[in-house]
Amino acid sequence: AVIFVAPTLSLAGQVEAEVLARFGQKPYPHNGYSLCAALVPGRRRRDVEKAQVVIATSHMLDALLADDELWVRVHWVVCDEIHAQPLQDVKDLAECCGKIGVPMLAMSATAKTPLTLHKRLATATRDARFRLVVHTERVVDLYSNSWNMTDKTLESLHPLVLLGHHGLQAGAEVPHMAPSEALRLWETLHAVDPEVAEPLAPRSFFVTRQLAPLVQPLQRRFTLLAHISELAGERMINREDFRDWERYLADAVQRLPDASKANVLSLLGRLANLPAAVGDFDSAQLVQLLQHLRSADLLPCLCFHRSSSHLETLAVGLAELMAQGSSERRRREKHLSAQLRATWERQRDSLREQLQRARESALRARERADAAEPERLADRWGYGADQRQPDRAHPRDLERDSAVRAARAALEAFE
Repeated sequence: AVIFVAPTLSLAGQVEAEVLARFGQKPYPHNGYSLCAALVPGRRRRDVEKAQVVIATSHMLDALLADDELWVRVHWVVCDEIHAQPLQDVKDLAECCGKIGVPMLAMSATAKTPLTLHKRLATATRDARFRLVVHTERVVDLYSNSWNMTDKTLESLHPLVLLGHHGLQAGAEVPHMAPSEALRLWETLHAVDPEVAEPLAPRSFFVTRQLAPLVQPLQRRFTLLAHISELAGERMINREDFRDWERYLADAVQRLPDASKANVLSLLGRLANLPAAVGDFDSAQLVQLLQHLRSADLLPCLCFHRSSSHLETLAVGLAELMAQGSSERRRREKHLSAQLRATWERQRDSLREQLQRARESALRARERADAAEPERLADRWGYGADQRQPDRAHPRDLERDSAVRAARAALEAFE
């Protein structure tokens, strides 16, 4: 099992949802265990007994540490946002991991004194292998977009465009780029200055790094590099390889003449269609933006504004639009409910008519059989036609008919 400790209930719920969404449909060996359970207030404690991933908050740490049966099968402990959790709780968790020999991963993106925190946790675990790992790369790349109020679309903004011509001329550092943004910059650089861009062609660059001792004399002979790449085959690059290439590309752009820099920025696309003033962006446009973000699966989001007064106006207007939307939604739901009710009643009446027709058909068939019964008896036993009259069909006998039973079962299942 894996234990994940979060500082807040909302973060624990988010992690639980992500685990279920990402791994819930995959056929991992479970041996009777469920995928995930949360040890939080309001949840059943026994769900944790059969969970492969146990998500808990720091408030439930005492119950977690006291569960000896759980710790028997624990293989990893992950403590997220340790800067937001009580230090003593984190140390108690680290001490328990040290006693049992379970590896612990304590994470924080904003710890002010990571060296001191590492020293304290290492002392608690009593494990010399407890290391401090500093990672400067984001797991998920960040992208910038501009909302085009005319076309009602989101336009991708390259980090170099956000830096601007003045920042680029002043020698400001180019922000880190995602792979798609770096490739777009290289294509733009190739269009502006092919001589500068060619040595940084991704294929040639990574082959050169892979076969550096062999291809150093051939760095300017790109045809030979292409043949070497074909012979060596494609290789999956890692994050470090990409970041080296991306920084080389950023340095190449910064060394360009001012005119070439301006051409690169022009081709990448300039900032356009942004509100010229604070009042240009009203509540209705904010709702349109949020609806677009929802359709693009970019929610939830945080909205910031530089003007507190206009922010309040936007919030009030947004609340009014949401109230109007709620009223309209309730009206549509009421109308839909009425339609569904009418459809259900029509279907029910149709099934009742089918049952009535089946009963009438069964009654006619029984009456025909009863009418033929005296003649059959007379032919066989010599009775007179008026000596023995059959009993009229009882309603209970009609319910035994197969068609009546099928129609009645369909009506009962529907109701």
